[in-house]
Amino acid sequence: MPIMSTIGRAEELQRLRSHVLERRPTLVVGAPGTGRTRLLKELAEQLRADGTAHVLAHGADGEATVTLAPFARLVERYDDVLRVAEANLIDLYTRLPGAVARDGLVVLVDDVALLDRASQVLLAQLARAGVPLVATNADLDSVPRALLDDLTGPRGWVVEQLGPLADDAVLAMAAEHLGDQLSAPSAAVLLRYAGGNPLVVRELLAGAREASTTGPDGVRLGRLRATPRLHSLVGQRLERLDRVAREVLELIAVAGPMPANTLPPVAVEWLLHHAHLRPTTSPAPGALEAVEALVPPVLREGLSTDRTSALLLRGADAVADLAGWSDVEVRLRARAGEPVAAPRLVEAAQRAVAAGRTEDALELLGRLRGPDADAPLARLLLGAACSAEGSLEEADAHLRASLGTGDAPLRTRAAQELGLLLAVRAQRPAEAVARVEAVAAGIDDPSLRRILEGDLVKWRLMAGLPVTVLPGAPQPGDTDPDDAARVNDAVIGAMIASLDGAPSEARDLVETGISALARTDAVPVHTGDLLRLSAYLADAFDGRLAHAEEVAHEHRRRAAQVADPSLGMWEYATAELALHAGRLGDARVLVERAVRHLAWRDFTGLRPATAALRAVVESRDGDLGFAEQLAAALTEEQAADVKVGLHLARVHAQRHLVAGDPRSAGDVLAAAGVLAVEQSHRHLGLMALDDASDQAGVGRRAISLLSVAIRCRAALQSRSGCAAIWRRRVPSSLRRSPSVTGCMGFLLSGAQHSMAAARLRSKEIAERCGLSVRTVDNHLARVYRKLGVTGRDDLPAALAALAGSVEGGPVAGVPLTPGAPSPSGGNPPG
Repeated sequence: MPIMSTIGRAEELQRLRSHVLERRPTLVVGAPGTGRTRLLKELAEQLRADGTAHVLAHGADGEATVTLAPFARLVERYDDVLRVAEANLIDLYTRLPGAVARDGLVVLVDDVALLDRASQVLLAQLARAGVPLVATNADLDSVPRALLDDLTGPRGWVVEQLGPLADDAVLAMAAEHLGDQLSAPSAAVLLRYAGGNPLVVRELLAGAREASTTGPDGVRLGRLRATPRLHSLVGQRLERLDRVAREVLELIAVAGPMPANTLPPVAVEWLLHHAHLRPTTSPAPGALEAVEALVPPVLREGLSTDRTSALLLRGADAVADLAGWSDVEVRLRARAGEPVAAPRLVEAAQRAVAAGRTEDALELLGRLRGPDADAPLARLLLGAACSAEGSLEEADAHLRASLGTGDAPLRTRAAQELGLLLAVRAQRPAEAVARVEAVAAGIDDPSLRRILEGDLVKWRLMAGLPVTVLPGAPQPGDTDPDDAARVNDAVIGAMIASLDGAPSEARDLVETGISALARTDAVPVHTGDLLRLSAYLADAFDGRLAHAEEVAHEHRRRAAQVADPSLGMWEYATAELALHAGRLGDARVLVERAVRHLAWRDFTGLRPATAALRAVVESRDGDLGFAEQLAAALTEEQAADVKVGLHLARVHAQRHLVAGDPRSAGDVLAAAGVLAVEQSHRHLGLMALDDASDQAGVGRRAISLLSVAIRCRAALQSRSGCAAIWRRRVPSSLRRSPSVTGCMGFLLSGAQHSMAAARLRSKEIAERCGLSVRTVDNHLARVYRKLGVTGRDDLPAALAALAGSVEGGPVAGVPLTPGAPSPSGGNPPG
């Protein structure tokens, strides 16, 4: 399957088309492999599709100096008009450019450095005559002298530099080439080796395609091998190395980054100066790594087994007595086949698990034998590593074995891993609740029990079970919590606050958790990622959308580059944001990657929600049948998750919209939104209610619910329950109505309304809220309709009247006193 030529170059292509329309001569500069030739060919295809006449020429290396061979087609095109021969160059230079300019012909030239002398002069004359032209070259240094004056003169050409492809473009190229998304580890390796160079991407994929396999987590490329062309590219970079410098690079290629003070100083200085090495802080400060990621694999492929083992031992000996390098020494000796004491293997494996390097952990633990392999800590580490790698039955057996220890902290840690395995990776949260509760009942230490009770909040929410104990609440026998307990309290508290409380409270809890996390390693490895997710949600629900999206995408890019297990989580988050922003294409790509990468690693329980989100994307993209198949594949237990239920409601609503029944679509979304609010997912529920407001009509009941939204905002300040306000103030008939509209607007965008009432312009509001002007205008237009006003001049009075009705009595039939009869008779639930 051919690789799409414009992946990752859409902006550059658009700029080139603009330059052509403006009749500005343009030079595209890009190193070999950056795709300048493909870009030029795609521009030619688009011009052809537009009906624009153009001529595509190529430099002809080795041609005679006066042949005009690259422009033969152009000369032939005007031969009848000009009646000139190629030998009559002066006549051609003076008359041809004017004729081409009058006809509006576009000239495209690839590799201007390869043009013969006559063609160089003709190209310069065409540019001076105002002919729209685009040329390419590898660099500015090799541009022909005949064009230099034009490049730097007062009517200088536009120079477009082609930099490396963005990571998303590289992954899109791979998906196009392989027919599916890459698995996270393969994607990370490809990103690291490719360096954004399309040529390297194509060569690596070509070399790995035959050995690739496809599984639930995507396409696994296996070990990437350098093709002869890549060997040639790397070889050119290494031609000037002497023996000592090459040995340094070979050592780093086999052993990984090495401390600078263990390497020959003269060779290191030369390698640093010539950009072969660079400093890094991983695995410890003072380390050096290869600048070009392709160098290590190319060098490794040329080494014998004996040479490789010798380099591993040389690296281990070099770091043996250095602080901070113990784990590296153990790993290198193990890989070289040298005996390593069991305690050192377990200690290094423990740190590998804590850092999320499960493959390293399994490699080290696999060398244990006899009683050492059956020790509770070793079984716990094996269980955690196997669980992360997806070997769930094996992981369950190891974790059950480790629960038999009398060491309460170790038993607590094993129960945490067991809950993660059952609730998230095996998708059985109810079973996780039962088994973790059984362990917690046998833990006497209140601080340890508190950690498990915090985890139980997550598993109960996933299972749709009531939450009986909130994290941080004082319990009988509690002592001052240690840092691990503080972190756990912060994780659960921030999650609840980000979903159902004040964003500021969520951010405070995240800050507390991050601070405590720096003082302990007795928590699951991805605890920090969960805290950062809560911070992202708090920003998103607080209206700081631009900032939230920027942060989430940065986390996603970093995770993709190193195959961090948080990758799928951030892809889900950014896909959901893209969907709500109306960027369906982005949402599709991101959610498809999230499905693959959460199948590889998931510590969040987001797999069912991601499958449901993909169904929403498919339904809105026109494939409702496939969307409903995806929705039907979710089990009843998975649908109990509020996030899943909301997405399924969106798919159901889309069916009504396709059938021309927007009122029923609003009914479905409103009912799901109210249910989510009542189940402590207020912010997500109000997003569904906002969706409902876009589908159903507005009226008196909608205005009533605007007042409830104001109450919800006030409840955030007093920390009383918004869900309770819904149950007490809103009759059940109203909560089930398709007119449940507007709450999202007031709850999430009260600041926008206040600024609009103060007569700030939409541009000023957009800048303060991190939104686009169009988003602000669209949102305010919906609010004006719901309030029955025509614009921001009428907004202050409408808001004041609405606020007064909230303070002074019932609004639109909504009772203000708990227990007061509803319009339909009887008492509202609550």
